[in-house]
Amino acid sequence: MSKRIKIVRQVFLNLLSIFFIIAGLSLAWPSAKILYNVQMSRDWPQVKGKVISSTLERRWASRADDLGQSYCPRVWFGYRVDQRDYISDSVTLVPPWTKFKAQAEELAGRYVAGDTVSIHYLPADPQTSVLDVTVVPPAECVKFGVGVLLLLIGGVALISTVFRGLVE
Repeated sequence: MSKRIKIVRQVFLNLLSIFFIIAGLSLAWPSAKILYNVQMSRDWPQVKGKVISSTLERRWASRADDLGQSYCPRVWFGYRVDQRDYISDSVTLVPPWTKFKAQAEELAGRYVAGDTVSIHYLPADPQTSVLDVTVVPPAECVKFGVGVLLLLIGGVALISTVFRGLVE
């Protein structure tokens, strides 16, 4: 192979590796933040509150690759922190949209209007609150895993091509 072809190949492989690293970071970083917040919400203080209403929200997919309807439980609840009243509708930190109506109905059915519920709230901002801190969004776990995998592939490839370039 000529020296020019080797240089072009080296540059191409380095750029491809950097692309993998950037793609991995763009997937893993936001998902890691969401997963961290879900984990931290388990340690938030709790107060008792009342379910105001529990319904099912439906939306049509707006993307061509995601045809059909999606459902999400919409549960409104009220609670009091430090003599101040709040109303929220966050069942989980990440809205649990699903294609399966029965799954959304089951989650919404856990919260009946008038029921007393435990509410986890962010101490620095009591308006930020959730009912269920046990749900880890599966899509975020997948995005995090794929992002880490891309990061590893890109990192190993970059180190390999740089090392190979030094040896040659």
